[in-house]
Amino acid sequence: MDLFAQKNSIRLAMIERRSLLSDVVVKSVALGIVDQVCALAEVSHASRIGIYAGYQKEVSTQEVFKKLRLGSREIFFPRVIVAEGKLEFVPIESEQQLVRGYLGILEPEPGLLAVKVNELDAVMVPGVAFDETGGRIGWGKGYYDKTLAGFSKTKIGLAYDFQVVESIPAAKYDQRVDIIVTENKVIRCPKN
Repeated sequence: MDLFAQKNSIRLAMIERRSLLSDVVVKSVALGIVDQVCALAEVSHASRIGIYAGYQKEVSTQEVFKKLRLGSREIFFPRVIVAEGKLEFVPIESEQQLVRGYLGILEPEPGLLAVKVNELDAVMVPGVAFDETGGRIGWGKGYYDKTLAGFSKTKIGLAYDFQVVESIPAAKYDQRVDIIVTENKVIRCPKN
């Protein structure tokens, strides 16, 4: 099986498994993750943090956003630039500044100015599956891989325990995460 087929097989299995989660479980996991994420030195010492709005039962960041907003941090959400196949990060002060964008995913409303990703101290990254070396499978469009290429600061994957698998097949353009946070553990991935 080629690399694309291997990744797609994992992707489909994880999306199916995640789709079976109840809203109660999704909310419970989000609440279980919030304190772990906010306690990370890479987050607690950061002043500019990229975060995402969950899509199709991805780990919700709503509670993380609320807790981070209590401090003096700037929080940035991604907006998809379809023509470039990349994301841009926009500072958000309120969830009311988010609107349905690409694929119905919440993103910053038009007109808000973006910053370069390298201006952020850390970025939280969604995923369909991860492995303990930081390998990640997303939705297959490559938006995070293209955007985070060359990003040298902390990339944090948020996942349900079952989304951490033994091994993720990787291509040279795939961006690894540095830390994975699940409802039960924090995994510090080896530096590449």
